Amino acid sequence: MKIGIMSRTDKTEAVEVSRSVASLLKDHDVYVDAPLQEYLNKPPITDVDAIVVIGGDGTILRACSQYGETPLLTVNMGTYGFLCEITPEEIDTIPSILDNHYVDERKKLSVTYDDRLIGTVLNEVVVRSTSPIKMDHLAVTVDEETQEVYGDGIIVATPTGSTAYSLSAGGSIVHEKAEVIIITPICPLFREAFPYIVPDTFEVVVSNRGKDSYVIIDGQPVVTFQEGEHIVISAATQRARFMRRA
Repeated sequence: MKIGIMSRTDKTEAVEVSRSVASLLKDHDVYVDAPLQEYLNKPPITDVDAIVVIGGDGTILRACSQYGETPLLTVNMGTYGFLCEITPEEIDTIPSILDNHYVDERKKLSVTYDDRLIGTVLNEVVVRSTSPIKMDHLAVTVDEETQEVYGDGIIVATPTGSTAYSLSAGGSIVHEKAEVIIITPICPLFREAFPYIVPDTFEVVVSNRGKDSYVIIDGQPVVTFQEGEHIVISAATQRARFMRRA
């Protein structure tokens, strides 16, 4: 098999785990993510069968964005590691997991701005003011029904993301296999702006009716959109794929 390794490089321990994983996979063709090439003398990841991701949820979200539907085997080197499969102490099990596993598929969302795709989302899209002391004025339209939101912003989440930022902002926990989109206002001024859940067959249109706002995709600011502009969020055809122990 052709196996990639992606790791956070800001922690020495994670880089050392990456070296150990590369040694464990000596019977496979091993490739590494570009930042890791500074530490491991391996070619860059191209067209691999699976990727071992060493880091926390942030690293995993970046891997999902960067490598599409390539199956990921995740090693927790973060704070919580909600999406991780094994700990660093369990890396000896990686060869056996590669040989005997099932694939856990998770739904993603696509985000378009100015008629172009700007990203796919495993957890959530967040729209919030570019100024922390300014209130956002947004309009959220689903199935021709519009909700006005005055507050700190809006979260549009997947079922996987329902236990992340959306939950902290008062949204519901949703089963990871549900065919839905979760919409959660952030600190709304008026209680009429309540969290709600819609089928993922609908598009969610978020329009900016106030000051400049950031569009943040899985924790990464992607664009700034202005008054009169909008983004469209819908179910993506692409899925995130995680390798789990059989």
